[in-house]
Amino acid sequence: MQYPLIKELGLNKNMIVTVYGAGGKTSLINRMAQEISDQDWRVLVTTTTKIMLPPDLPTIIQDNLEAALANLQDSFSHNKMVVLGSEVLPGDKLDGIPEFWVDKIFELQLADVILVEGDGSAGKPIKGYADYEPCIPANSHLIMPVIGLEVLGATLDAETVHRPKKFSLITGASSGAKLTEHHLALCMKHMMELGRCSATGAQLIPVVNKVDLAANVEQLPSLAEKIISYGGAPEILFTSLQDQWPVKFIFHRQNGGVVNG
Repeated sequence: MQYPLIKELGLNKNMIVTVYGAGGKTSLINRMAQEISDQDWRVLVTTTTKIMLPPDLPTIIQDNLEAALANLQDSFSHNKMVVLGSEVLPGDKLDGIPEFWVDKIFELQLADVILVEGDGSAGKPIKGYADYEPCIPANSHLIMPVIGLEVLGATLDAETVHRPKKFSLITGASSGAKLTEHHLALCMKHMMELGRCSATGAQLIPVVNKVDLAANVEQLPSLAEKIISYGGAPEILFTSLQDQWPVKFIFHRQNGGVVNG
């Protein structure tokens, strides 16, 4: 059995992993959760914001911490993958849990790995950030900002970008402008800064998803170099999360440059 994401991310037991951004968060979490549970580890999928209610997974809906902990202990006795939320909202959405719940669940070792979705993006490939976003548990061990590569060359408008006015403030892109590598790298830089402020001790691995939709893969080293130089990331994963082998390229910072590992 192969576990391509677990291998590339260096996932181990006793970790809190928070995914935020746009363009593939849910796919990334689902892929990690499946690999983790296939390895016979207990994985909890939850959110500090809102996610779509998973249709086929054991799901605990509970707004009381003590009851949630008891339910989790029971559910993990016969399931390897469990979803936790506080309330079912209109539109089959699952409301999230407070960040301190994540710490308590981790402290009690009820799950081997906790996967947290830390913000919403209204299904868009990239986003601007409100002042209260993202909601990342401070004790996260790994944080993963995500953007979707299909936005490269697209027009900055509400159809393409979640919170386009906030995105303009972050990147300097004007409404109606074509989004360039520079804009994507500045957005990722902002996302990395937000993550580092929220979880100061966490490892950070940016993800650029949907490589399969790239018009020209020869652009990827240039985009990776900009993200690394702007945001100081040690490495970047370029993925197609719907593929059997989701990690397509890994770019590393090395001797002042960028290499494809």
